[in-house]
Amino acid sequence: NVMFLAMANIGPFYNDDGPVGTIERLPSEIVDFHGRIIARATTPEESLIPAIIDMKAMRAHRATQPRFNYLAQLQPQMHAPDYAAAKLCPLNGMATPHKNEAEAIAYIQGICDRLAQSSVR
Repeated sequence: NVMFLAMANIGPFYNDDGPVGTIERLPSEIVDFHGRIIARATTPEESLIPAIIDMKAMRAHRATQPRFNYLAQLQPQMHAPDYAAAKLCPLNGMATPHKNEAEAIAYIQGICDRLAQSSVR
């Protein structure tokens, strides 16, 4: 089903220089396939928000409205050469246990450095 996104506390984030983005944090939301908000947290603080996603209705909508059926529009064969050439994180690259946290961080940093030096941005 293409993708479901969980995005918590839409708002600013912090880097080494301080806050980046908007000043106010917005409460987390769950949005349905029509773009309607079906659940929203009552606070911008940490919280849980349950909602029922009607998969049957989503599939019916996609079946009757072809422009919303993104699976039918995908052309993965067209992008396969680009993905193969990008040499992103190796398949199962994080499946091999690292000796410690520093080794895991160094592994990820090595991948980031390699990507930064390549044409992948």
